[in-house]
Amino acid sequence: MNGLVSQIKQFVVLPTLAQLGTQYGALAAINLVTAVGNLETGYRAIRQTTNSGYGVARGFWQMESFTHDDCWTNFLAFNPKLAASIREIAGTDAPTADLMEGNAYYGCAMARIKLLRAKPSLPVWNDARGITGYWKDNYNSALGAGSVTADRIALSQQAINA
Repeated sequence: MNGLVSQIKQFVVLPTLAQLGTQYGALAAINLVTAVGNLETGYRAIRQTTNSGYGVARGFWQMESFTHDDCWTNFLAFNPKLAASIREIAGTDAPTADLMEGNAYYGCAMARIKLLRAKPSLPVWNDARGITGYWKDNYNSALGAGSVTADRIALSQQAINA
């Protein structure tokens, strides 16, 4: 078991989703959010790295500024109670995408919002292949570099077991 993944799950994901509200912290959501961070960065990078330096994705969950801003403009603006919880997690009334680099709780909350906006139901809490596929289809997207492979499924299983 990866100690860092386990600690992220216990000390970042669980309290963050609990603060958002019980309806956002089902076991399937906990495992999915933990897996997304593991799939995106392995919890080893707070800024996307590219061959030419740094990219646009931020935080362990690698959310781009455009996606962050879209979550605020087209979803959180219409969910004031949830938006207030996220502002509290962020520690500011006007959180920016850059905040996801230094505030893992905020990055986690925003990853949950992106996943919350996805149309399909969450995958079964202990289905590593399903979690990996959900990540690819609803978080990484068809344009993203990620893929559903045995090593990626193993990362999701690691998050489930953490």
